[in-house]
Amino acid sequence: ERLYRDAKESDQAVVQYVVEGDPDHPGEQALFRRQKARLDDEPDRGGRQDLVADHVKSLRIGYWDPQRKEWAREWTTRSVDQASTLPSRVRFDLEVALADGRAERFVTEARIEIRKPLEP
Repeated sequence: ERLYRDAKESDQAVVQYVVEGDPDHPGEQALFRRQKARLDDEPDRGGRQDLVADHVKSLRIGYWDPQRKEWAREWTTRSVDQASTLPSRVRFDLEVALADGRAERFVTEARIEIRKPLEP
């Protein structure tokens, strides 16, 4: 979605995953993905939100800490230990309720190739 032909624009975007109330199934939770293609002064507003999964029972995200060799529940690039560094892997653990009352779990991991800021 370029604003101008041949413009030198970034391919960066805001991507957010959130579990919140499902408007189509009151009392249930759903997983949504929001993407905002253009970065601006209001990264928490706007963009397109799409349903990823409904009947969500839980979503757990883990961050692999290569120094401690264990999964962490939280990650911040502002701490002394992790200053400006992303985790080497991120694990997603999603549990959804099936129509017959059983639960199904989906687990996957993503490897982060560029973990530190690129030097100019």
